[in-house]
Amino acid sequence: MSKKMKVARFSTTVGENLPSKESNPCKNCINLQKDVKDLKVIVENQNKIIMETLAAHNVLLKQLIHQDKISDDLLKTFPLMSLEEVEKVENEICSENRLTYIKALKTLMRGKLTKTLDNVISTNVILSINIDGVHGKKGLKKYRRFFDILLEAIDGPDPMNMLRNALAVIKKRYFHKASIQRTAAQKNLPTTAN
Repeated sequence: MSKKMKVARFSTTVGENLPSKESNPCKNCINLQKDVKDLKVIVENQNKIIMETLAAHNVLLKQLIHQDKISDDLLKTFPLMSLEEVEKVENEICSENRLTYIKALKTLMRGKLTKTLDNVISTNVILSINIDGVHGKKGLKKYRRFFDILLEAIDGPDPMNMLRNALAVIKKRYFHKASIQRTAAQKNLPTTAN
């Protein structure tokens, strides 16, 4: 004699392969069915949270990309080659872009200030300015917004003295180099006999 066996059919929908209520399911099957339904609710909630988080990350990523583009464009404006360019940057600085300028200047002045300040202000401009505007030179303090972000971008205990020192060292280096070049040029001049 052969016994007839019931075979459960599987489908892609969760829970359909479980016995129906009509076949008088066992206690374990009922608990299993309840657990599957609970897990389904949990997974749906997790998926909803994941999708919301991904959407928020997408927005933040777009903002970062936009900021990087602004920073790259901003970095291209430096070094400032004339006092007119300093004036132009002074007029462009506002409360909305202040932090972007500070970040850009910090990037340009990474390292020792005496070596990196000319990434922000060209040597020719440095030669024509000082901080206070004395001895017939233009003062950086005249460009208040630019001066403030420049000081904020300088990492150190006393940014004002560090800036003063960097300006002096860059000027000294320039004049020393010019002196060496003049001396070398004078040595190479042909002498005329009288």
